[in-house]
Amino acid sequence: MGVLLALASPGRAQSGDSFDHDLFDPLPSPSRNLLGVATSDVLPHLALEAGLLAHYADDAITVVDAADRGAVVRRAIDSALTLDVSLALGLFDRFSLGVALPLTLTQSGSDLTLFGRPGESVSGFALGDLRVVPTGVVLAPADTGGLGVALAVPVYIPTGDADSFRTDEAVRVAPTLVVDFATDAFRLAANVGYMIRPERTAANYVSDDQLRWGVGARVTPVPALSVVATLFGSWVTKDSRDPLDPTKPIGDGVGTSVEVLGGLEAHLGALTLAGGAGTAIVHAVGTPDVRAYLTVSAATGSLASTGPDDRDQDGLDDDIDKCPEVAEDRDGFEDGDGCPDPDNDGDGVADTVDRCPEEAEDLDDFEDEDGCPDPDNDGDGIPDAVDKCPDDPEDKDGLEDDDGCPEVDADGDGVPDTADKCPAEAEDKDGIQDDDGCPETDGDGDGVPDEKDKCPDRGEVVNGYRDDDGCPDAKYADVDLTDKAIVPKKHVYFVTDSVAINKIAAPVLDEIAQILLANPWITKLRIEGHTDSEGTDEYNRDLSQRRTESIVDYFVEKGVARERLEAIGYGESRPVATNTTPYGRSKNRRIEFNFVEINGKPVPGVEPLPPSGGAAPAPAPASEPPKP
Repeated sequence: MGVLLALASPGRAQSGDSFDHDLFDPLPSPSRNLLGVATSDVLPHLALEAGLLAHYADDAITVVDAADRGAVVRRAIDSALTLDVSLALGLFDRFSLGVALPLTLTQSGSDLTLFGRPGESVSGFALGDLRVVPTGVVLAPADTGGLGVALAVPVYIPTGDADSFRTDEAVRVAPTLVVDFATDAFRLAANVGYMIRPERTAANYVSDDQLRWGVGARVTPVPALSVVATLFGSWVTKDSRDPLDPTKPIGDGVGTSVEVLGGLEAHLGALTLAGGAGTAIVHAVGTPDVRAYLTVSAATGSLASTGPDDRDQDGLDDDIDKCPEVAEDRDGFEDGDGCPDPDNDGDGVADTVDRCPEEAEDLDDFEDEDGCPDPDNDGDGIPDAVDKCPDDPEDKDGLEDDDGCPEVDADGDGVPDTADKCPAEAEDKDGIQDDDGCPETDGDGDGVPDEKDKCPDRGEVVNGYRDDDGCPDAKYADVDLTDKAIVPKKHVYFVTDSVAINKIAAPVLDEIAQILLANPWITKLRIEGHTDSEGTDEYNRDLSQRRTESIVDYFVEKGVARERLEAIGYGESRPVATNTTPYGRSKNRRIEFNFVEINGKPVPGVEPLPPSGGAAPAPAPASEPPKP
């Protein structure tokens, strides 16, 4: 069971970042390595091995209830069938380069509400992170009487599916020391490595850098049959969080894993078939209850062999090789004569640096060193032969676009075409958005033309009261509309000690929502929450923050775009009356609705939100307002 977290109650779970949960990374060259444990046995020079390894995992990520003795409440990944496709190449009998790509063919799991994804679950096909595994042999068993030492540096490229917990969405590197001992019929290997990965959090589990280790053995009692067993595990360097208090670390072991796998291998010439199963010994994220695997791989001999009568070893026998002492360069140009061709197209640019070795450079003093002809130097789609400005691209603004020359300011309004949203129509210079290059017939977008609009930079409030003058004017039952805020005439009430909005506050909030929907010139409204001094500072800030967020959700349900709203809770830090009397405390318990942006421009004097975006910290102590 791959434990992910222990919840005090299911409702306390929080969503986390994507991370690759699987701890089983089968290595390329399966006939020489031991499943996920590397050896110093590399392929011969230029030999290849391709492999397919299918493995099934059961209960790779589960969620348990800490308050119910670890009872399972969710199976985030209940089952998964994955196919690892790999290819390895031997180099100089001392190195190998392998790649492996995991393909999850099918998977299933519970609802992911606990991870902030209600109604979703893992299912269907998913791609994993591409692994590139270079390995270098320091000591070969054949040279030392059996002892081998190597260094492998797996690199994980983030190609995986984040929604299926198959990627960290970042490059990972896991340098690994390999030590093994081998005889004709036996090999024992040990690995220790350190995976460098970004910190990710899912509920109370923290994924971070890992110490990874593994030991494995292969016993070959008869030439065609081997027994393979591996024991491997990991330890996350950062503690998970206390499920009862996520701000506190707790060493509960959900980042420490141990897993065992074993099976049989059949060696049929260049073909290797294998299968086996295993289980978790120490459960953690990514260690399933059961894991089973099947693999097939095929290897070639070295591709570097040459004939006995080919002195330059270019693949052409000396009797037909026009340059038997100098190897053909195999660049696809006259490769049958056996002679290298340093400049195929004869343009004076050597093929080693010629980006177009089959096409001669036009030598027009434009990028002549790259070896490619440049029929359109400035890349504007107009051939140089007819381009009046061959080194300056046409700006394609609909004005004289066929001459090849850019028009810097086609409409002559002083706004360069590169920044002019209306390059063929002059700006009207009316003081409203004069830097966009477009004339504004209705700058504030309230439907009243600028020539009749007494407030051309502020939208009319459409409320049946002086709607033709272009100026916002309020006539509402429950609020007043000023130039800086919407001021409720009544308190916005909540259920006591709760974020639930009292139904008697609905008329006030509904009227504010109507104002926002009818007046798009109010581009950003800040809902500010304040409390009296009853309770602790921290509690009051948190309560006021959550209440303002509840109002944001209310407005969004009424059709107001969320990006027009922001919420902040100040708690008791900004009283407007004394907190020593019931009347004063009632005045301090209030919600304010202040303008932050009008027509996309910040309102002067409005302080920005704290960087974290959450509840505002308490300001420096200040004297309380006098009693009214």
